[in-house]
Amino acid sequence: MSSSSYDYWGRDYDTKEVINSPAYQHGVMGQVTISVVRTVDMLMDFEYSSEFDSTEIISGDFEERYYRSCFEDENNDVPDAYGTCPECTRKINLENDGGNGFCVHCAPNH
Repeated sequence: MSSSSYDYWGRDYDTKEVINSPAYQHGVMGQVTISVVRTVDMLMDFEYSSEFDSTEIISGDFEERYYRSCFEDENNDVPDAYGTCPECTRKINLENDGGNGFCVHCAPNH
């Protein structure tokens, strides 16, 4: 899954319109287990029916795989950076080098 999140910055004084930050990008990977309850009768077309009585999320386990700041200069404070992680775009230096060209946050995924 991927999604965007925003910081709430307030409202415009004149128009009362909500003001949010630019979008932060998130990518997550995981697993969701659900329970589906369906009523079955003799005329139900199982192959094409999408109707059900109820659903319930039993469990969910997600891990954030990448994060991209809406502020381009947020990762610029990495001293002595010599590369950029191709997955999350963090700058890489000796302290956060995870090997194989990835940062320590993304290297375990590769």
